[in-house]
Amino acid sequence: MPPVRRGKKTKPRKVRASDKQVDAFGENVPREKEHGGKHGKKKTPKGRRSVGGFLVAAVASVATLAWALVGNARHAKKSEKVLQSMRKKPLHITEHASCRMDCRFVTRKEILQSLFSGRVNMRKSNPQETPCPKYVVDAEIHTAQGRRKTVQTVFSACPTETRVVTTIDTSTNWPCGPC
Repeated sequence: MPPVRRGKKTKPRKVRASDKQVDAFGENVPREKEHGGKHGKKKTPKGRRSVGGFLVAAVASVATLAWALVGNARHAKKSEKVLQSMRKKPLHITEHASCRMDCRFVTRKEILQSLFSGRVNMRKSNPQETPCPKYVVDAEIHTAQGRRKTVQTVFSACPTETRVVTTIDTSTNWPCGPC
């Protein structure tokens, strides 16, 4: 009685003309796999392949980390340069920003604090906008009551002044009406 096979049933593989070889008697003989092993892969010691993969992954991780650190340092320099130039000019709060500051409980002092301790979010900023490039500044500030809150402020760096376009308290979702 033939042994019972359990598990996945497989269909017999079709023999292609390229798989056939003819022996000395003219009989068709199936071609041997060149490399041996399952699926034609070369057999290698188990440890070698895993160490090589580990080394490649380690080198890639170190390269990615170095690239991120260099990019982060470059971004921090540019952010500080932009903030410094905006701090030198007089601050003008637009009507819309004043309305948003009132309904979100953000003070002028907190806006100034964000200019000194914040960081420019270049993904949301538009430095090519003329005549006043737009910069979004993210900052964690301390309120007069000693609490911390996260504020996102949109500034326009005009040639003669720094305008506050709007401000958002990202730590609290304040219900504001139209301004």
